[in-house]
Amino acid sequence: MTSATPHLPLRQTLARACRWWLLAPGLAGVMLAQAAPAPAAANPLLTPSPLPLRFPAFDKVRDEHFAPALDRGMAEELAEVEAIAANRAAPSFANTVEALEKSGRLLARTTTLLFNLLAADANPARLQLRTDYAPRLAAQRDAILQNPKLFARIDALYQDRKS
Repeated sequence: MTSATPHLPLRQTLARACRWWLLAPGLAGVMLAQAAPAPAAANPLLTPSPLPLRFPAFDKVRDEHFAPALDRGMAEELAEVEAIAANRAAPSFANTVEALEKSGRLLARTTTLLFNLLAADANPARLQLRTDYAPRLAAQRDAILQNPKLFARIDALYQDRKS
């Protein structure tokens, strides 16, 4: 039993009270439906675009798609980089540099689109995304660039560059 268990009934009671309070005016149901996050399958940012030149389907992308795509993209990139750094095979250009270049595709697609939209069509939601994710993206980049195992692999390639 955790320390939060005794508070669970109170939380449920408060949650129910808030729901009833919100549903009373009639429009709250519409507001809740609009605020509900889109299911992952409906998020066009989570898969590469099938359109020519891989342009995103702008008519399908909504501002609420960005946060889940950024979160998943950051997690995927860190996992891919950790797999490269932990690779037991001797460092080679293919299993280190090329693999690193191919990592983080989802994050790259999502940030490219978000920052281009911010430059061309900023709105409060996108500006808030930038504010929320800028420090997280910087920390992500630092974690990759300062990964000692990854640096050791790249340094080994650099030291052996003549051969």
